[in-house]
Amino acid sequence: MIALQEINPSIRFEIYTQTPLWFFQSSLVNNFNYHPLLTDIGLIQTSPLHIDLKQTIVHLNNFFPKNMVLLPYHSNFYHPDLIGSSDLVLGKLGYSTLAETYWAKIPFGYITRSNFRESDILATFVTQEMSDFAMSESDFIAGKWISMLPSYLGLSSPKRNEPNGFEQIANFITSL
Repeated sequence: MIALQEINPSIRFEIYTQTPLWFFQSSLVNNFNYHPLLTDIGLIQTSPLHIDLKQTIVHLNNFFPKNMVLLPYHSNFYHPDLIGSSDLVLGKLGYSTLAETYWAKIPFGYITRSNFRESDILATFVTQEMSDFAMSESDFIAGKWISMLPSYLGLSSPKRNEPNGFEQIANFITSL
């Protein structure tokens, strides 16, 4: 990090760790944001030269919450079911995620995309119709949303009574 900042002093680091803040403050590293967050337990050691693999496995198993499921990019889970079982969704603003969070009545934290021409229209809809909050891509990457999670999770679910689009289509077809 020091070498990078010597080459380009404008480089800023986002440091997510439980290594104490003083470690970075007392080094020659400048221009960084510190986020106290457990990101990896590493290896459990009984001494500087001995690793306790059994305890490492125990700690790794306890690292993630029991209700967390890591999914591959393509999975057999039905995406609307995943959205519906969530308390909050964070993601890029797009048609499918917007539709699913809207009908599931789930608060939506979104990132607009400058290269997606419908982004502004979708953001206007979300602001008018949903419990939402916008964030910039840089704020998302920097993890600025992490400290706001308690208030984001406290957002109320929007109330609506109109039928879902699936229901509207089904009613239309059966009326023919």
